[in-house]
Amino acid sequence: MMRGSPVYIALTVVLIAVNGADAWCGSCDNAPSRSWSWWFGFGKCNCEGGWSGSCCNSWTVSDWDQKVDDWKKGLSCEAQPENACKKNSNPPATPSVEVSWLYEPDNSKSTERQCTDAGCLWTECFPSNNAASFTDSVSADEMCSHCSGPWAGKCDWHSYSPGFLAFAGPGKHCGFNYPDCPASAGKNCWCEDAAKQDLADSWCNNGSNQDRFCPNAFDHGDGGVQSCSWSGWTIAPQTGNIDNDCASWGAAKSGDPQSKAVMADQTIKEFKKAEPGVAVEGATISGAAAVFLSMGAIFGRRRLKKRKSQGAEGGEGVQLKGTNNAV
Repeated sequence: MMRGSPVYIALTVVLIAVNGADAWCGSCDNAPSRSWSWWFGFGKCNCEGGWSGSCCNSWTVSDWDQKVDDWKKGLSCEAQPENACKKNSNPPATPSVEVSWLYEPDNSKSTERQCTDAGCLWTECFPSNNAASFTDSVSADEMCSHCSGPWAGKCDWHSYSPGFLAFAGPGKHCGFNYPDCPASAGKNCWCEDAAKQDLADSWCNNGSNQDRFCPNAFDHGDGGVQSCSWSGWTIAPQTGNIDNDCASWGAAKSGDPQSKAVMADQTIKEFKKAEPGVAVEGATISGAAAVFLSMGAIFGRRRLKKRKSQGAEGGEGVQLKGTNNAV
């Protein structure tokens, strides 16, 4: 590019203007608009309340309650979290969370191998994604206090903006979230007889009672205690055959075909005894359901009687499925 050419002169003027212009800003993040004189980043940013500077990137809000209220509404989310703690007043109280167990895990065995070799049961709980569960309903006291207290500088920043086609669901919001509980907190060994039996029974009952064997909270040892949430869990040792495992633990496996058949038979008997609208074992039989069940029972008896007569005519007994007895 030759000096003196129009293009060269124009570029030079632009560079000089940019270097010397206090109002130049490529993006006005926390401003609803830019002044009418905008041109390639020129023109003053008309900052939203609480923001100042040529690019509206200096936040003057110091009250924690006000900060959280803005973030929940999707305001002042840009230029964060760098500005979140530059001015800080009215810090929230440190939340009081206690770690509680129904049974105490054996902390002397820190690995699965050590645990199972000692004849104990090992559990591993899988941390859930706290960022995915972050909502715009968290209060100032519930939000992770990134600016003060034992969680200062340790919280995770979360910012959400709905997509273009998101016609339902939460609106724009942001804020600080507690980090996921460490995976090590979810790995524990259980040697107490009562704990082992309850654990075996729970696992064989479709993995119920996870909250008894996955910690409700974790103490970091520096004053910071946080609640924990888990997306699932597993148990060791396992052979790959749940029936054999449950039998070796002395636990009844829920969902066993025989158990289901017995439960279904008992439920039908109770329904037959029950009047319409009466609750039976946590369920309620309506008038229509009673009629339906009665018709089904009558139809079933007719089919069975027909099969018996056919068997008698053919000179053979009728074998009922699931039993060893001929009718």
